[in-house]
Amino acid sequence: TRIFDGTTIIYGFIISIMVIVYTIIGYFYRLHHPIPGLEKPSVFAFIMLLLLGVVFFLVSVTYLKNYLAASKKRKKKS
Repeated sequence: TRIFDGTTIIYGFIISIMVIVYTIIGYFYRLHHPIPGLEKPSVFAFIMLLLLGVVFFLVSVTYLKNYLAASKKRKKKS
Protein backbone atom coordinates (compact mmCIF):
# COMPACT_ATOMS: atom_id res chain seq x y z
CA THR A 1 0.00 0.00 0.00
CA ARG A 2 2.99 2.34 0.30
CA ILE A 3 3.32 2.54 -3.50
CA PHE A 4 -0.41 3.21 -3.83
CA ASP A 5 -0.25 6.00 -1.25
CA GLY A 6 2.68 7.68 -2.98
CA THR A 7 0.98 7.35 -6.35
CA THR A 8 -2.23 8.83 -4.96
CA ILE A 9 -0.34 11.83 -3.63
CA ILE A 10 1.37 12.42 -6.97
CA TYR A 11 -1.91 12.13 -8.89
CA GLY A 12 -3.57 14.51 -6.44
CA PHE A 13 -0.89 17.14 -6.96
CA ILE A 14 -0.97 16.75 -10.74
CA ILE A 15 -4.75 17.03 -10.94
CA SER A 16 -4.95 19.99 -8.57
CA ILE A 17 -2.24 21.91 -10.43
CA MET A 18 -3.90 21.09 -13.76
CA VAL A 19 -7.24 22.41 -12.50
CA ILE A 20 -5.63 25.64 -11.30
CA VAL A 21 -3.57 26.19 -14.46
CA TYR A 22 -6.36 25.31 -16.91
CA THR A 23 -8.80 27.51 -15.02
CA ILE A 24 -6.52 30.52 -15.24
CA ILE A 25 -5.44 29.92 -18.85
CA GLY A 26 -8.97 29.08 -20.00
CA TYR A 27 -10.52 32.14 -18.41
CA PHE A 28 -8.04 34.59 -19.89
CA TYR A 29 -8.15 32.82 -23.27
CA ARG A 30 -11.93 33.24 -23.36
CA LEU A 31 -11.55 36.91 -22.44
CA HIS A 32 -9.16 37.55 -25.32
CA HIS A 33 -10.87 35.20 -27.84
CA PRO A 34 -14.61 35.42 -27.20
CA ILE A 35 -16.97 33.03 -28.97
CA PRO A 36 -19.38 34.96 -31.21
CA GLY A 37 -22.88 35.00 -29.78
CA LEU A 38 -21.82 34.08 -26.22
CA GLU A 39 -21.30 36.46 -23.37
CA LYS A 40 -18.04 36.97 -21.52
CA PRO A 41 -17.00 34.15 -19.19
CA SER A 42 -18.43 34.29 -15.69
CA VAL A 43 -16.14 35.61 -12.97
CA PHE A 44 -18.12 33.54 -10.46
CA ALA A 45 -17.36 30.32 -12.35
CA PHE A 46 -13.69 31.31 -12.57
CA ILE A 47 -13.48 31.93 -8.83
CA MET A 48 -15.31 28.70 -7.98
CA LEU A 49 -13.06 26.57 -10.22
CA LEU A 50 -9.98 28.29 -8.87
CA LEU A 51 -11.20 27.70 -5.32
CA LEU A 52 -11.83 24.04 -6.13
CA GLY A 53 -8.27 23.67 -7.42
CA VAL A 54 -6.79 25.39 -4.37
CA VAL A 55 -8.83 23.26 -1.96
CA PHE A 56 -7.76 20.10 -3.77
CA PHE A 57 -4.14 21.27 -3.64
CA LEU A 58 -4.38 21.93 0.11
CA VAL A 59 -5.90 18.49 0.66
CA SER A 60 -2.99 16.96 -1.29
CA VAL A 61 -0.46 18.89 0.81
CA THR A 62 -2.15 17.74 4.02
CA TYR A 63 -2.23 14.15 2.79
CA LEU A 64 1.48 14.35 1.90
CA LYS A 65 2.30 15.74 5.34
CA ASN A 66 0.44 12.88 7.07
CA TYR A 67 1.98 10.30 4.73
CA LEU A 68 5.49 11.54 5.50
CA ALA A 69 4.81 11.51 9.25
CA ALA A 70 3.46 7.96 9.07
CA SER A 71 6.40 6.73 7.00
CA LYS A 72 8.80 8.40 9.44
CA LYS A 73 7.15 6.53 12.33
CA ARG A 74 7.37 3.26 10.40
CA LYS A 75 11.12 3.78 9.85
CA LYS A 76 11.68 4.51 13.56
CA LYS A 77 9.93 1.25 14.56
CA SER A 78 12.12 -0.79 12.23
